[in-house]
Amino acid sequence: MSDEAQGARSFWTSMPGILAGIAAVIVAVTGLITFLLTRPGSGPTPGPTLPASPGVPAILLPTSGSTLRVNEAVVSGRADPGATVTVTEAGQGLGTAVADAQGGWKMTVNMRDGRHTLVAKAVANGISSPSATTVFTVDTRRPVSLFDKIPKPEYRVDRSVEIGLKFSTSVDGTLTGLRFYKAPTDRSSKHSGSVWNEGGTQLARLEFTLDPNSSGWQTATFPTPVSIIAGQKYIVSYFTETGAYVRTVNYFAEPHVVSPLTAHSGVYKYNARSTFPTTAYLANYWVDVVFLAKLGA
Repeated sequence: MSDEAQGARSFWTSMPGILAGIAAVIVAVTGLITFLLTRPGSGPTPGPTLPASPGVPAILLPTSGSTLRVNEAVVSGRADPGATVTVTEAGQGLGTAVADAQGGWKMTVNMRDGRHTLVAKAVANGISSPSATTVFTVDTRRPVSLFDKIPKPEYRVDRSVEIGLKFSTSVDGTLTGLRFYKAPTDRSSKHSGSVWNEGGTQLARLEFTLDPNSSGWQTATFPTPVSIIAGQKYIVSYFTETGAYVRTVNYFAEPHVVSPLTAHSGVYKYNARSTFPTTAYLANYWVDVVFLAKLGA
């Protein structure tokens, strides 16, 4: 047998031993790696535990687009249980509450008349989360009139006449309607009412449709409220074709004030049809306004 053949035979004869040695080395290395990774203190060093972010809070009441008729507004909503909730408007804190175990919170906030935009901020684990904005209106206004009871009424029947009242207001607003006191002697079912500026321009007109047998205060509403400017004088009047009306003489020796309104004098003008009443008189003809101040005034 040649030397080459004998060498090849010797290599293949020793191969099983070589492979067994390699396998042993692999097993040993694998065991060493496993030992190093599983012994105490081994493996990557964990980083710091980060606090959980709070859930997004929400304002549930008042609802966006709503109108409140009170200044003491109850604001409530939801947040993560235990979160501290602060309600703000234009960056200014209005109140603080802590969410209960069910996540509910509420507070009472004193709010002026007008439009408001609120945000609730919840703080939990040192992290702050804001709510969506809630926009609503507070409107506690009530219509104002000048007169109620009539002292010493005198019932008159005269010729056709426009009679009324000169008045002013200390704040801007609108007239929503007119009132007049219908005398028991007035059997007419229709009267026209008007608003005039001091120069005699008619700003608005309406019609009273009445029971001919009715008497006492009668009210009609303008289809569109009439804007009134503070500090200017206006006249409200109605036309009576029958000439029947009520008056109290010397009523306006002093102006009559029901804030923000001031009544200055009675006015009248005899005419066959409705016209601007130009003659001022101290008598009260019991014509009145329904006035609503401008929101926030």
